[in-house]
Amino acid sequence: MVIVFLIFLLLGAPFFEYKIKKAFSPCHAEKVKKIMDTISFQIGRYLSALAFISAVTGLLVWFFLAYLKIDFAVTWGVLAFILNFIPTVGSIIASIPPVLVALVQFYPSYMPAIITAFALLSIQVTIGNFITPKVMGDRLNLSPVVVLISLLFWSLIWGVVGALISTIIAAIIKIVCESIPSLNFISVMMGSGKIYQKEFEEKS
Repeated sequence: MVIVFLIFLLLGAPFFEYKIKKAFSPCHAEKVKKIMDTISFQIGRYLSALAFISAVTGLLVWFFLAYLKIDFAVTWGVLAFILNFIPTVGSIIASIPPVLVALVQFYPSYMPAIITAFALLSIQVTIGNFITPKVMGDRLNLSPVVVLISLLFWSLIWGVVGALISTIIAAIIKIVCESIPSLNFISVMMGSGKIYQKEFEEKS
């Protein structure tokens, strides 16, 4: 269903600008266009940064698992790359299969599975605490609670695909609310709050 929706959206994309000009007054049409441009720019930056982080994660997972001689290391590296697009839980889910494979592969020894789990945990902690903050910063400025709620909601509706696009949908809602004065308070509540903390600290 998501693919079908995407196809129809792409088919209608070339005419969207003309529909906006026809539907709204010149002033409002320009405002809507700015909102759409902001959404496109923000999502583009977020996806490019996330793709870079996911690629680094996948390569590190593949390298360490190949070094530990875990079966299907390339497969687990690709899985880590894909699931890293799902916030919070994706990296946890991607770490489970290699550990289970290590348990079966080196049975009755449990040490390889423990080392594998430790290696994957180290990768996730290092990337989550050092690389991600540097690359991502506050690109979308979304509250972790909003990200989690969006993840649960859209994954229930659209499954894995919903989980993959949940953060993007939340970001779009936030940007739209940010651009409409009467809905600005929703955008503020959806934010992480870090920017507002700095703002009030500077005033005081």
